[in-house]
Amino acid sequence: EEEEEKPKLKINNLPLIIYALIMLGLFLLSGLAFDTPFNYQSNFSLFGLNISFDLFFFLSALGFVVCIYEFLKNRPFHPFRNQRFTFFIFILIPVQTLFAHNWLTLPYYLDRAFAGSIVSEYFEVFSNINPILIFILAPIVAGLTARADIYKMMIYGTFVMAVPTFLLTLGPNLYLFLIYILIMTIGEAMWQPRFLQWIAEVAPKGMVGLYMGVGQFPWFLTKVITGFYSGWFLMQYVPRDVTPADMNTGTMWFIYGLIAMTTTLGLVLAKKWMMKGFITKA
Repeated sequence: EEEEEKPKLKINNLPLIIYALIMLGLFLLSGLAFDTPFNYQSNFSLFGLNISFDLFFFLSALGFVVCIYEFLKNRPFHPFRNQRFTFFIFILIPVQTLFAHNWLTLPYYLDRAFAGSIVSEYFEVFSNINPILIFILAPIVAGLTARADIYKMMIYGTFVMAVPTFLLTLGPNLYLFLIYILIMTIGEAMWQPRFLQWIAEVAPKGMVGLYMGVGQFPWFLTKVITGFYSGWFLMQYVPRDVTPADMNTGTMWFIYGLIAMTTTLGLVLAKKWMMKGFITKA
């Protein structure tokens, strides 16, 4: 016998629309839009950093959070209502920043820190070694680790990807850079396929496509977040018209390495909670 169709959940979207319009209005009044005289802006220093405060932008950001809450509150089957899934995809943001640095930081780093060398002359080639290596290594590593535990491979893979970043703290060196790229790519090949596999495992029946799509959202967020601070780090540690000897590239990569390592740390600390009741699908 065919199962009776469950009645569709009726959702009142009016509050969401109102909140969204208020959020949009606040953003338009902020300094990032029309910069109206009604807005309040101030600059202050915190831990040596110059920070700009924009009242209406801050309020619009709060409004965005309210909109997300209102959206999810009325959609009990949305992937973001799954706490483990949500934690899993967002905890990967720190290590994914290394992907974004491949085009936001590496080209400038190679051009400036290796000034006068073949690396600087052909920085476009050296900054694109990772895509070539991942094309070769991904199927090999995936085949060798096919029977490995999914979650453990996520931990090992993110660790292997993040750790070589600390090699760059020793200063500009071609051999260290090539070793960094190689090990980082191996780490990427270890966890990237397992990321999609884990999503497919936890997704409810008939919702794999939705979970896969939503699972890519943090990657787009990573590119935005990394873009906000990568330029500042380049100005501070790899400035233009400065000799490589006067740069402080090691500090920049040390900070980036610490950021990437928080993914592995988060996965390790949450392992017991994440694996509780987890059953691999046949």
